[in-house]
Amino acid sequence: MKPIFSIVVPVYNVAKYLCACLDSVLAQTCRDWEAVCVDDGSTDGSGAMLDEYAARDARFRVIHQDNKGVGGARNAALEVACGEWIVFADADDLLRESALSDIAGTAQAHPEARQIFFEKCEFGERAEYEELSGGSEAVDLAREIPSRFADYSFCQCAYRRDLAEKLRFRPYVVGEDLLFLCEALAREKKCIVLRRQEYANRIRPGSASRSAASFRKIWDLTDCLADMMNVLDGSGKKIGAAFSRGRGNGLIEGVPSDIMSIGGANERKALLSHWFDALGKVRGLGVLSPWQRLAARAVFATRSATLARFLCVLPHRLKGMGLHR
Repeated sequence: MKPIFSIVVPVYNVAKYLCACLDSVLAQTCRDWEAVCVDDGSTDGSGAMLDEYAARDARFRVIHQDNKGVGGARNAALEVACGEWIVFADADDLLRESALSDIAGTAQAHPEARQIFFEKCEFGERAEYEELSGGSEAVDLAREIPSRFADYSFCQCAYRRDLAEKLRFRPYVVGEDLLFLCEALAREKKCIVLRRQEYANRIRPGSASRSAASFRKIWDLTDCLADMMNVLDGSGKKIGAAFSRGRGNGLIEGVPSDIMSIGGANERKALLSHWFDALGKVRGLGVLSPWQRLAARAVFATRSATLARFLCVLPHRLKGMGLHR
């Protein structure tokens, strides 16, 4: 019999935090789950820890593979997950004990929903869940993807399997999770927001989302943001400003500023050329603001680093100094 939930846990060298994550899965008041854990080429004993949990509880399913990155690990889990609902948990984060029970109750109350969002808390050593007002809210996505969803992590959502099985993570080292979430939102006409903190996001130095910019990260971020803008524009929906003018500025203003921070001249040249190409893919998209389209068209047409500094890097830096809106 298939479980209600498949919990997808990608694992790579997180032995220090892994037991806490897996224990939070074991502590779920809803017992009808499987945890698909993917050891993505760990070298710190994380894979052996997963095998120990699987030996103790058959609901843990373990996949061992060569390192393919976090997106590749999640994709491997999606290939075999059989739960009615898919929930993602990073291996250094936690699920609240009542998370699956609360999601199941919400799904029962809204049988038409294929996405259920929930709130999260952030923690360093000990997770403390804030008690919110509770309840749930139906959000119409047929005509608009509201700005509010730009603040959600893809881990703050349960996806019905018939939606999740149509999606896969793209092979980027950064931003692949935001792109996955945007593709899900673009496909749906409605979602449910559960006003309860069900997920705890651990804040730690050295995590992928907080590590310093590098050539590969900037290269992938350029592609990922361009893909995201095309996905949102292709949805045919009105897009909230936090996605278009906010996240869109990541490509138009944020990326070139990151490029200028790279030390090697050859690397900067390669990244600039790649960014120019990306601007060519988005320069006419209606999801961008008029200013973003003007900047993208002008810089793409000239492929000028000097113009990029003037149109893109300078406004970005002035904003950081509070001198430009």
